[in-house]
Amino acid sequence: MENRDQERGENLQSKGAKAHGRTGSRPCPPQLFSNLWDEALGPFKAKPFTSDLALVDECIRQEAALMEFLPEWGIANDLLRELKSHRVAGGAEHHVFVIDPKRVWKQTIYPRWGFIRDTPKDYLARLAALDLYAEELEILVEGIVLETGVPSLITSMAYIHGRHPQPLELHEKLLSDGWERASDDSQLLAYRHPETKVVLRDAHPGNFIVSGKKYVPIDVAIENLPPAF
Repeated sequence: MENRDQERGENLQSKGAKAHGRTGSRPCPPQLFSNLWDEALGPFKAKPFTSDLALVDECIRQEAALMEFLPEWGIANDLLRELKSHRVAGGAEHHVFVIDPKRVWKQTIYPRWGFIRDTPKDYLARLAALDLYAEELEILVEGIVLETGVPSLITSMAYIHGRHPQPLELHEKLLSDGWERASDDSQLLAYRHPETKVVLRDAHPGNFIVSGKKYVPIDVAIENLPPAF
């Protein structure tokens, strides 16, 4: 499993670098970026945290470490300007850009790192799980941006052509695939698979694309993914 993931990461890294005219380690899959970041400036902690203060302290530490990673991973100003000229959507978590028909780019919106109580490390772990679960997304960390003194991450993924499912359509599809509705304190729409124990969180229609006969999760939190997946 480890060799397969490493080989896939190297292939994606090579393909991404060739596509964007870059050399070295960038761009690369989120798990590889997280590992490189840990090795250079970490290790960093992920949730759960013992208190809100511990969460805030770790988030501040990780944000400072992202700024230290800027010399190697900073996004060029001309690329950032091009991205901003192709903004197509945005919400509480991301600005979304499409500069070609093959990939979608995202920029995190400070101070959010995905979910409200997540750190940059948590955000990268969520991307890595989604990248493993839905390999067709080919998620890459493109780099880091520093605006108004605060960092954000730029990522990209394959553009999945299709449509968003209707709410009842998606619900019935997940039930037919063996998923069950799950409830917890997050107040996010979630499904749990009783056999694998995997959880799909924030699993609303806007976070899926129906492409052919496949329902592809494009921005769903994948939790409890087994190590041998």
